[in-house]
Amino acid sequence: MTFFRDEKNSVVLAEKANEQRAEQRLRYRWPVQFTRGVNKEAARGQIVDVSSKGLAMLCHSDKHCPGNGQLVNIDFAVPHFGIANSLDVVFFKRTGRVCRVDNLSDIVSRIAVQFAEPLFFQPGRQNISESDAQRILRTKVQSIIRAEEKAKTYGEALAGAEEKLRFYAEAKDQAEERLRIETTARKILEERLKAQAESITVLQKEAEDYAEAKARAEERAEAEAWAREEAQERLRTEIQKSADLEAQLQDRINSYTEQMAKIKAHAAEAEIWAKAEAEYAIAKVRDEFEQKNRLYAGPKIRADWTAKNKTRFGVKVAIYIALMLTMLALFRFFPGQADKPIDYYNRGSVNLMNGKYEQAVFDFTRVVELAPRMAEAFFNRGNAYLAKGWYNQAVLDYNRAVEINPKFAQVYYNKGQIYFNKGQYDQAIMDYGKAIEVNPRYAKAFYNRGLSYGMQGQYDLAVSDYTKAIELAPAMTEAYYNRGNAYIAKDQYDQAVLDFTKAVELNPKFAAAFYNRAHAYYLKKEYEKAWQDVHKTETLGYAVHPIFLKELREASGK
Repeated sequence: MTFFRDEKNSVVLAEKANEQRAEQRLRYRWPVQFTRGVNKEAARGQIVDVSSKGLAMLCHSDKHCPGNGQLVNIDFAVPHFGIANSLDVVFFKRTGRVCRVDNLSDIVSRIAVQFAEPLFFQPGRQNISESDAQRILRTKVQSIIRAEEKAKTYGEALAGAEEKLRFYAEAKDQAEERLRIETTARKILEERLKAQAESITVLQKEAEDYAEAKARAEERAEAEAWAREEAQERLRTEIQKSADLEAQLQDRINSYTEQMAKIKAHAAEAEIWAKAEAEYAIAKVRDEFEQKNRLYAGPKIRADWTAKNKTRFGVKVAIYIALMLTMLALFRFFPGQADKPIDYYNRGSVNLMNGKYEQAVFDFTRVVELAPRMAEAFFNRGNAYLAKGWYNQAVLDYNRAVEINPKFAQVYYNKGQIYFNKGQYDQAIMDYGKAIEVNPRYAKAFYNRGLSYGMQGQYDLAVSDYTKAIELAPAMTEAYYNRGNAYIAKDQYDQAVLDFTKAVELNPKFAAAFYNRAHAYYLKKEYEKAWQDVHKTETLGYAVHPIFLKELREASGK
């Protein structure tokens, strides 16, 4: 271990008396490792000084540098001096809040952190009594006096030989200086090698953890693929059922030829009803899919939900296809209805629901050619573009839809989804806000705007929007979950626990909510409850981060 003094970067064990501080700080240079959260990437810095209540450190002014008011987890070491001139190093892990940020340059910042839990000793005031200090001082003074007396005696005796030995003394001093430099360099090298060895050990452990996590992810991916195949098989079965239903409907149509005159009188009304049913089915399936996709954080849970909802989706598709086939069969008996926008619109809606996006684009393009003021056609063609990942074309169609119908709230919502997925949160907030202006009871728009605020660190606004979404949709599980995350960011752990508890009451298999509630209990120092949620999380097949487990074990003593 190497320490430096004053301008030469050495350890200063006491502050000057005129410094206005409540506690003396120990200044020294030493590596430090910190993270801004449980799942964040670790970064390194260098300690400037430390007290029992906090420390100051230097770090790079980059994305890892924490901001004022943020929580950080710190791994560091502090020198500890004994009464017999002994020296030891004590290693600490502390959670603290950044209370000051000084930008020293474009690449270096000085960060001041206040510990949530103080150290067990004051580094600037070592545990040594005044009598022991005086005794050590007297011993050193007596040693110096004896050394001076001996030097004087030897000086008188060797005065005559001084000239002869001068060259030897100089050579000896140079040799000792070189030896001292080499010794110091060797110690520095040993410390660096030790630090490198520790870093290698940490990297090896991280590599093992990564390999284990990768294996679990592969297992979950296999389970998800199996669930997807099963859902596709169910969908094929439903499609076959719909084909059988179509045959039955055709037979019935042939038997109802004599009643066509009456049906023709109600054809226009049937068109409008079919269109409304189509839009309702599409919107409902999309809403359920988006809501459940955000709700289930774990891949395995998402796979189960996808299999279940694809079955529901298949049933709805079968019903809708039967309805559309009935309408198309009716139109065969009405030559005046041929090449109407509604024909292409209905076929495009079926293609969109069946995942045939290119055919859907073709049909909706034909609709806007025949009926250029039909906002729903632009909206659904935008949805087809969005499903294919063609965001720019989707935005153009959405803009055209709201030009025709400025009160089309769903269009603004879908535009917000595109900017949110692209990380353009300011634009997403604007679009969700327009959807809310058109429909003040649009719970999902409030929820997604809350997500956008949260991604920008505007947690107060995020909490406000989540709360409004919950008022409008009390069973929106993910709103409780994400409001709990925002409360953790605001250090309001009691409120976070309440929201995570409500989320798991609504969905007892919500593994991510159990995991985050465990983290909230950990921050509240309720370790037994934290362990209970960790076990529940693992039972549901959700991977718990090894660093969090390590910190929980150290804090709880398990």
